[in-house]
Amino acid sequence: MSDQLNGFIQKMRSGGWAVILLPVFLVFVAFIDVLTTNGAFCGDYHDTLHSTLEWMIYTKSGFTLWDNLWITGFPEFASPGSDFYYPLIIPLLNITQDIYAQINYSTILHLIVAFITTYLLLGLITEKKNLKMAFSLLYIFSALMLSRVYVGHEIIVFSLAWIPLLYYSFAKIIYKSEYTVTNVLIFSLTSALFFFTGVVYLFALSFILMGIFALYFIITKKTDIKAIIILAISTVIFLLLTAIKSIPMISISDKLLRVDGTVDPLGGGGSLESNLASFIFGTPINKGYAYTGLQYGIQESTVLIGAVSVFLIIIALVYGKRIITIPSFCAILFALIYADGGKVILSFIHLLPILSSFRCPGRVFCSLMPLLIFLSLYGLIIVCQKLKENNSFKLDTEQKKSLLYGTLILIVLKVIELPYEEIPTLEAVVAIVMVFGFIALLYSEKITKDTLIYIFSAALLINIIFIIIDFTITPLVIAKTAVVAIVVLALIIYGIKDKLTDKKSRIVPVLVGVNIIICCMAGLTFIVPSNPELDTSAAIDVIDEFQNLPTDNIQKWAYTSGWAYQNMDYTYHFMNNGIHSMSAYWAYYLDTMLPVFYTIGDKQYSTADYIVDTQYASSGELSITNYTTMVKGVPITVPENILPNVFILRSEELIPVEIEEFTPDEVIATGDFETGDIAVLKTAYYDGWKVNGEAAASVGNMVGAEIKSDTGKVTFKFQPASFTTGLILSIIGVISIILLIVFRKKFENFVAVPEKKKNKK
Repeated sequence: MSDQLNGFIQKMRSGGWAVILLPVFLVFVAFIDVLTTNGAFCGDYHDTLHSTLEWMIYTKSGFTLWDNLWITGFPEFASPGSDFYYPLIIPLLNITQDIYAQINYSTILHLIVAFITTYLLLGLITEKKNLKMAFSLLYIFSALMLSRVYVGHEIIVFSLAWIPLLYYSFAKIIYKSEYTVTNVLIFSLTSALFFFTGVVYLFALSFILMGIFALYFIITKKTDIKAIIILAISTVIFLLLTAIKSIPMISISDKLLRVDGTVDPLGGGGSLESNLASFIFGTPINKGYAYTGLQYGIQESTVLIGAVSVFLIIIALVYGKRIITIPSFCAILFALIYADGGKVILSFIHLLPILSSFRCPGRVFCSLMPLLIFLSLYGLIIVCQKLKENNSFKLDTEQKKSLLYGTLILIVLKVIELPYEEIPTLEAVVAIVMVFGFIALLYSEKITKDTLIYIFSAALLINIIFIIIDFTITPLVIAKTAVVAIVVLALIIYGIKDKLTDKKSRIVPVLVGVNIIICCMAGLTFIVPSNPELDTSAAIDVIDEFQNLPTDNIQKWAYTSGWAYQNMDYTYHFMNNGIHSMSAYWAYYLDTMLPVFYTIGDKQYSTADYIVDTQYASSGELSITNYTTMVKGVPITVPENILPNVFILRSEELIPVEIEEFTPDEVIATGDFETGDIAVLKTAYYDGWKVNGEAAASVGNMVGAEIKSDTGKVTFKFQPASFTTGLILSIIGVISIILLIVFRKKFENFVAVPEKKKNKK
């Protein structure tokens, strides 16, 4: 590995630093308005604040398994959508407590990472650094990437940063036959990082796409058994490393409920023409449909790589090496079918295990995007080669047959969509005409240097018109785009100067550069500062008023009556002040979530210490008429009887106790506990809670247990077996990595390929 490290250092010295410095410069230019605005997030503050809430328990209590700050208690370590174990977040949380810096700089960091990982992936197809950098910019400034920033889906940006590196390591093993410890570690560690981001559906879809490639290589015998062994070893290491998350995640799966109800895996699908419109114009795949409508936001299905990139992909699929193009076409075909959702006869794939729990079928394009960028660059390289050698774009028999079969498959796909066909948008009609028109010209061998220039120019004009119509192009966006344009054109021109000596031939790659620029321009429109106005939130005054309305509980609980999504400022301020927020915006919650009121004996007890009528501020209608006080137009009610944090149930009587220690994972209470008493902790029940060392039970959805003998102390402790099991397996995974590094030479000698496979077709 030292040789590879030295090689990396040499690359840096020979100009490789540009791969780091260029994205750093351009990303900071792109986010200049966000970074110079006080109290602003780089994305919509609702979902962005939600991301900070997941980190809140760490910043308040350090590493803890039980989150006792919201939704009546939650095992954050087991949450499928949490980035609880994602290692790149922890350092940032320790560096700064400024939530704006945490979000904005973590996003910027991952865009830079995405640039570097894409650059590595593109290195599999060319050594031209400039071209790799230009196309890497298309990835990080794409509408697909930056629309996620816009809506506050930072963890999806985190996951998108690692997909290219995952594909890179996979290709190095199965395509390049490089059976090294380095590639094993890159594959397993990248898979683990990807999984730890919490974006499970993208993780699963990315592995399905890789599975298509692996299946092709196995069926056609383009790889040997050693590649499969290497991938298996890498996968086992990944599974061990991530057991600390995956095992608890599996354990909790049947105990979670979604805040938006049952997932509809078939809803929000598109069609062949709308999928192509997403690729070319960034149009949501079900925009304008009269029947289904735009069920999900633009971020769930936009791609926008431009018509020229799509044409280059077609060229790559037709003229490229079969070992690359055939599985690539199959992967694209799968993505097109999957993105259709329930609007295609093959929609049953969404009902398969695991996939049935995923919504928003257009999300498959996130996993597909690195492959599209790769094929687009591959197409440009083929075009430049043909222009350099003055070769025409004539098709040999095999290429013509491949183009014909591929077109027929797309037509069949359209036919099986017809039973669900709706009136397409103008963008969809134009997109499918452009794609099939280009295919027809290619098949009829009408493509020449001149016609290619005309086609690319016309496509760019159409792209620009629709981008101006569909996106908000401000002077600031134009200024940012101008900086990107200078860099992209310089990279393209310098990248092809030794490939193409004919000036007219150079026009083609320049037009490709213009395509990248206009796509980046559209993507940059999604960077909009969002100010949640936390400093002026009425929640601050409400919390101050709580001091005048004391209760006996060591941890105060608050319930808000309004829609939690619109009251994220309350959730944030409550949690930031150590107040448990009962109603909060979150995708999942436990099926044992506590109700607002309990009846014990002849008394009604409120779970919350304070009931805050946030709905009144928005609707003008009181949720509770008998409120205690009003602050800044927000009614606050202090119930007559409040459920203590810890209490005893003795017959029909509730008896409070003293609390000696109160932490998220451990609560110690003292008092006169008698045999037969039920000791209860006010938090949602979940497997793993113990009372005096014995497994707890659900008592009205709370954590409780019967006292076996008289005692003066009761300890509630959260020690889930799923975490312990996962931790042990993850430690084994770390040990296996160490052993692999120590015995690297023996391992590589064992799996060495006697003669590298060359000239794969």
